[in-house]
Amino acid sequence: MTENKTPAAGGTPASRGDAQPVQPSESSLPGTPAAPLVAAAREKSARRSILTDPAPWLTLAAVFAADQLTKTAVVRSLVRGESWPPDGFFRITHAWNTGTAFGLLQDYGGVLTVVSLLAVVVLFYFYRSASSPSLFVRTAFGLQLGGAFGNLFDRVRLGHVTDFIHVGPWPVFNLADSSIVVGIALMAWHMWNAAADTKPRTGGAGQG
Repeated sequence: MTENKTPAAGGTPASRGDAQPVQPSESSLPGTPAAPLVAAAREKSARRSILTDPAPWLTLAAVFAADQLTKTAVVRSLVRGESWPPDGFFRITHAWNTGTAFGLLQDYGGVLTVVSLLAVVVLFYFYRSASSPSLFVRTAFGLQLGGAFGNLFDRVRLGHVTDFIHVGPWPVFNLADSSIVVGIALMAWHMWNAAADTKPRTGGAGQG
């Protein structure tokens, strides 16, 4: 005698063979032609976010504003060659610089203006090509760009750069020079640490 089994109302008999495995779409496979397009789109989006990130541009604006305000105050308060105080290790001295930072390569203003423009372009290119830089790196780039723009603005507008920070026997410089040097030092420190992190570590692991 056989027993008739009827399915519950509104249902169908379940079978293990009825479940079908989910096949991955073609675009999700790493070897498909769509994968490079997705990677390129992500990289483009990351670069766009870098360009719209406020950190480097706020740093640039702050450095440029501070540089120009201090130069304007010096020009209005001291004649060229005048120092305040007249003597001492640290002084504010109104000086004109037609060379590079810290008074090097004097009387090459035209050439240095072109070099400054190229330096800004190179900095911008390297920053734009960077892949998801940290806040530390973005701030360092802002310092360099702000200083470069500050001195470049002087060269284009005046034909020389106004310097005023006079420390002992060191050549007279300005805030833009300091910003560039600090930005370069921060970048060098970051790259040195990054290179140290990528070195293979050998030690006690695996030894016994």
